[in-house]
Amino acid sequence: MSRPRCVRCRRLQAQCLCASLVTLSSRVRVLFLQHPLERDHPKNTAQLTQACLPNSRLEVGERFDPDQLQAWLKPQPSVQSLLLYPPNAAGGGQAIAAETCRRQAEPEHWQLVVLDGTWKKTVRMLYRNPALQALPRLALPVSSSDYWVRKARGPHQLSTLEATQLALGELEARPDDYAGLTQVLAALQAQLQTRLPTVFSD
Repeated sequence: MSRPRCVRCRRLQAQCLCASLVTLSSRVRVLFLQHPLERDHPKNTAQLTQACLPNSRLEVGERFDPDQLQAWLKPQPSVQSLLLYPPNAAGGGQAIAAETCRRQAEPEHWQLVVLDGTWKKTVRMLYRNPALQALPRLALPVSSSDYWVRKARGPHQLSTLEATQLALGELEARPDDYAGLTQVLAALQAQLQTRLPTVFSD
Protein backbone atom coordinates (compact mmCIF):
# COMPACT_ATOMS: atom_id res chain seq x y z
CA MET A 1 0.00 0.00 0.00
CA SER A 2 1.39 3.40 -0.98
CA ARG A 3 1.93 5.95 1.74
CA PRO A 4 -0.54 8.87 1.83
CA ARG A 5 0.47 12.11 0.15
CA CYS A 6 -0.55 15.72 0.65
CA VAL A 7 -3.05 16.66 -2.03
CA ARG A 8 -1.53 20.13 -2.45
CA CYS A 9 2.24 19.66 -2.54
CA ARG A 10 2.15 15.94 -3.53
CA ARG A 11 4.77 15.09 -0.95
CA LEU A 12 4.42 12.32 1.59
CA GLN A 13 2.32 13.65 4.45
CA ALA A 14 5.26 13.26 6.83
CA GLN A 15 7.29 15.50 4.47
CA CYS A 16 4.57 18.04 3.64
CA LEU A 17 5.95 21.49 2.82
CA CYS A 18 2.67 23.40 2.57
CA ALA A 19 3.60 25.52 5.59
CA SER A 20 6.52 26.93 3.57
CA LEU A 21 4.54 27.70 0.42
CA VAL A 22 3.68 31.24 -0.65
CA THR A 23 0.90 32.60 -2.84
CA LEU A 24 2.04 34.71 -5.79
CA SER A 25 -0.38 36.29 -8.22
CA SER A 26 1.27 36.13 -11.63
CA ARG A 27 -0.11 38.09 -14.56
CA VAL A 28 1.39 35.56 -16.96
CA ARG A 29 -0.35 32.20 -17.02
CA VAL A 30 1.79 29.12 -16.42
CA LEU A 31 1.19 25.62 -17.77
CA PHE A 32 3.37 22.91 -16.26
CA LEU A 33 3.62 19.70 -18.31
CA GLN A 34 5.21 17.11 -16.08
CA HIS A 35 6.66 13.76 -17.08
CA PRO A 36 4.86 10.93 -15.21
CA LEU A 37 8.06 9.72 -13.53
CA GLU A 38 8.48 13.15 -11.89
CA ARG A 39 5.05 13.30 -10.28
CA ASP A 40 5.97 11.76 -6.92
CA HIS A 41 9.71 12.37 -7.02
CA PRO A 42 11.02 13.65 -3.65
CA LYS A 43 13.12 16.32 -5.38
CA ASN A 44 10.32 17.51 -7.66
CA THR A 45 9.89 21.31 -7.60
CA ALA A 46 7.16 21.64 -10.23
CA GLN A 47 4.30 20.75 -7.89
CA LEU A 48 5.62 23.11 -5.22
CA THR A 49 5.88 25.94 -7.75
CA GLN A 50 2.43 25.28 -9.19
CA ALA A 51 0.94 25.29 -5.68
CA CYS A 52 2.32 28.82 -5.19
CA LEU A 53 0.85 30.19 -8.43
CA PRO A 54 -2.97 30.36 -8.57
CA ASN A 55 -2.79 31.42 -12.23
CA SER A 56 -1.27 28.09 -13.27
CA ARG A 57 -2.14 24.48 -13.95
CA LEU A 58 -0.18 21.23 -13.99
CA GLU A 59 -0.82 18.29 -16.29
CA VAL A 60 1.03 14.97 -16.20
CA GLY A 61 1.97 12.90 -19.24
CA GLU A 62 4.56 12.16 -21.90
CA ARG A 63 2.36 12.13 -25.00
CA PHE A 64 -0.81 14.21 -24.76
CA ASP A 65 -3.98 14.03 -26.81
CA PRO A 66 -3.40 16.65 -29.56
CA ASP A 67 -6.81 18.30 -29.16
CA GLN A 68 -6.50 18.47 -25.39
CA LEU A 69 -2.98 19.85 -25.60
CA GLN A 70 -4.09 22.50 -28.07
CA ALA A 71 -6.86 23.54 -25.69
CA TRP A 72 -4.30 23.98 -22.90
CA LEU A 73 -1.95 25.91 -25.16
CA LYS A 74 -4.72 28.25 -26.30
CA PRO A 75 -6.97 28.76 -23.26
CA GLN A 76 -8.28 31.99 -24.78
CA PRO A 77 -8.03 33.44 -28.32
CA SER A 78 -5.91 36.34 -27.10
CA VAL A 79 -3.38 34.18 -25.23
CA GLN A 80 -0.07 33.13 -26.84
CA SER A 81 1.97 30.29 -25.34
CA LEU A 82 5.75 30.43 -24.96
CA LEU A 83 7.88 27.37 -24.32
CA LEU A 84 10.46 27.66 -21.58
CA TYR A 85 13.19 25.60 -23.24
CA PRO A 86 16.63 26.33 -24.73
CA PRO A 87 16.05 27.82 -28.22
CA ASN A 88 18.72 25.72 -29.92
CA ALA A 89 17.84 22.39 -28.30
CA ALA A 90 15.68 19.51 -29.53
CA GLY A 91 14.35 20.92 -32.75
CA GLY A 92 14.98 24.55 -31.91
CA GLY A 93 11.92 26.80 -32.09
CA GLN A 94 11.96 30.54 -32.74
CA ALA A 95 13.63 32.39 -29.87
CA ILE A 96 11.91 35.44 -28.40
CA ALA A 97 13.26 37.65 -25.64
CA ALA A 98 11.20 38.69 -22.64
CA GLU A 99 11.66 42.35 -23.57
CA THR A 100 10.14 41.65 -26.98
CA CYS A 101 7.20 39.88 -25.34
CA ARG A 102 6.56 42.91 -23.14
CA ARG A 103 6.54 45.19 -26.18
CA GLN A 104 4.16 42.95 -28.13
CA ALA A 105 1.49 42.35 -25.50
CA GLU A 106 0.56 42.74 -21.85
CA PRO A 107 1.58 39.86 -19.53
CA GLU A 108 -2.03 38.64 -19.34
CA HIS A 109 -1.79 37.67 -23.02
CA TRP A 110 1.13 35.29 -22.47
CA GLN A 111 1.25 31.75 -21.15
CA LEU A 112 4.52 30.17 -20.07
CA VAL A 113 4.74 26.45 -20.87
CA VAL A 114 7.19 24.64 -18.60
CA LEU A 115 8.31 21.05 -19.22
CA ASP A 116 9.21 19.27 -16.01
CA GLY A 117 11.56 16.30 -16.15
CA THR A 118 15.14 15.30 -16.79
CA TRP A 119 16.79 16.42 -20.03
CA LYS A 120 16.07 13.08 -21.73
CA LYS A 121 12.47 13.02 -20.54
CA THR A 122 11.68 16.53 -21.76
CA VAL A 123 13.28 15.85 -25.14
CA ARG A 124 10.95 12.85 -25.52
CA MET A 125 8.00 15.03 -24.52
CA LEU A 126 8.94 17.55 -27.21
CA TYR A 127 9.27 15.00 -29.99
CA ARG A 128 6.07 13.20 -29.04
CA ASN A 129 4.03 16.42 -28.98
CA PRO A 130 4.59 18.38 -32.23
CA ALA A 131 2.48 21.28 -30.95
CA LEU A 132 5.16 21.95 -28.34
CA GLN A 133 7.92 22.05 -30.95
CA ALA A 134 5.96 24.69 -32.89
CA LEU A 135 5.87 27.13 -29.95
CA PRO A 136 8.20 30.13 -29.81
CA ARG A 137 10.80 29.69 -27.09
CA LEU A 138 11.52 32.20 -24.37
CA ALA A 139 15.17 33.23 -24.34
CA LEU A 140 16.39 33.83 -20.78
CA PRO A 141 19.66 35.26 -19.48
CA VAL A 142 22.16 32.71 -18.15
CA SER A 143 21.76 32.25 -14.42
CA SER A 144 23.44 29.94 -11.90
CA SER A 145 21.40 27.43 -9.94
CA ASP A 146 21.15 27.14 -6.16
CA TYR A 147 19.44 23.74 -6.40
CA TRP A 148 22.35 21.63 -5.21
CA VAL A 149 20.43 18.48 -4.19
CA ARG A 150 19.82 17.34 -7.74
CA LYS A 151 22.48 16.62 -10.32
CA ALA A 152 22.57 18.89 -13.38
CA ARG A 153 24.54 18.75 -16.63
CA GLY A 154 25.95 22.20 -15.95
CA PRO A 155 25.92 24.96 -13.27
CA HIS A 156 23.66 27.09 -15.48
CA GLN A 157 20.85 24.52 -15.54
CA LEU A 158 18.03 25.51 -13.26
CA SER A 159 15.39 23.60 -11.36
CA THR A 160 11.80 23.99 -12.57
CA LEU A 161 11.15 26.37 -9.68
CA GLU A 162 14.16 28.56 -10.46
CA ALA A 163 13.49 28.65 -14.19
CA THR A 164 9.84 29.59 -13.66
CA GLN A 165 10.79 32.25 -11.14
CA LEU A 166 13.31 33.79 -13.52
CA ALA A 167 10.96 33.65 -16.52
CA LEU A 168 8.03 35.26 -14.73
CA GLY A 169 10.24 38.00 -13.35
CA GLU A 170 11.58 38.73 -16.84
CA LEU A 171 8.22 38.59 -18.62
CA GLU A 172 6.55 40.88 -16.10
CA ALA A 173 9.63 43.05 -15.40
CA ARG A 174 9.18 42.55 -11.66
CA PRO A 175 11.65 39.90 -10.47
CA ASP A 176 11.43 40.94 -6.81
CA ASP A 177 7.76 39.92 -6.73
CA TYR A 178 8.77 36.29 -7.16
CA ALA A 179 11.53 36.22 -4.56
CA GLY A 180 9.21 34.25 -2.29
CA LEU A 181 9.85 31.14 -4.37
CA THR A 182 13.44 31.17 -3.12
CA GLN A 183 12.29 30.37 0.41
CA VAL A 184 10.24 27.46 -0.91
CA LEU A 185 13.34 26.00 -2.55
CA ALA A 186 15.32 26.57 0.65
CA ALA A 187 12.70 24.71 2.69
CA LEU A 188 12.79 21.77 0.28
CA GLN A 189 16.57 21.55 0.34
CA ALA A 190 16.71 21.85 4.13
CA GLN A 191 14.35 18.91 4.39
CA LEU A 192 16.23 16.83 1.82
CA GLN A 193 19.56 17.59 3.50
CA THR A 194 18.46 15.50 6.47
CA ARG A 195 18.21 12.51 4.13
CA LEU A 196 21.77 12.68 2.79
CA PRO A 197 23.61 10.68 1.47
CA THR A 198 20.57 8.93 -0.08
CA VAL A 199 19.13 12.07 -1.63
CA PHE A 200 20.96 11.66 -4.94
CA SER A 201 19.81 8.06 -5.33
CA ASP A 202 16.05 8.79 -5.22
